[in-house]
Amino acid sequence: MPPHRTASEESVRKALEPELDMIGDPDLRDKAVKAWTMACKMGEYPRLEDCPTEYFGLLPDTPNIEHQKQTARIAAAIVEVLKEVGNPANVNEDYTITAALCHDLGKPVEWRANSSGIFCRTATSGVYYGKNPEMPPLEDTSYQVARHSTWGFHIALSVGMPEAVAHAVGMHSVEGNNILRTPEANVVLFSDHIW
Repeated sequence: MPPHRTASEESVRKALEPELDMIGDPDLRDKAVKAWTMACKMGEYPRLEDCPTEYFGLLPDTPNIEHQKQTARIAAAIVEVLKEVGNPANVNEDYTITAALCHDLGKPVEWRANSSGIFCRTATSGVYYGKNPEMPPLEDTSYQVARHSTWGFHIALSVGMPEAVAHAVGMHSVEGNNILRTPEANVVLFSDHIW
């Protein structure tokens, strides 16, 4: 079997622009690119744009990365307003925008391409679970290994993102409901849910 073609850092960087440039720290920009490249490799997506959105009922032709980019723009706008009112929560702008751009980093892993397996669907979302050589072995594909926010947290830390960014990525969903979220994580959560 020939190896699967996966996204390159160059193609991922291009797919993340222009929102990637909203991150002021060049090291964080590079880590965002590395993280998405790793996610595409783990999920066997040849291009970042190939990973679908889970809201195929509401946004059937919208790739997941468009949701990430719009969420980052909303988060950046919220941070701007917070700065105008004195930034009382001391929100880190680069951490917030990076986390917003990467908040669904685990979706390519949760929605593994080119894999047979179980497809779970609710009224508005669905998830693939199947075999993939880059993933831990699944002895019983009737269970979910981890949700996208958990995979995203793992990937963010694996590429060396600051813990605060990984926290916002990992806690933007239900996994964060029983933990004290940082102000950055709350901005990402709201930005994600509003779009």
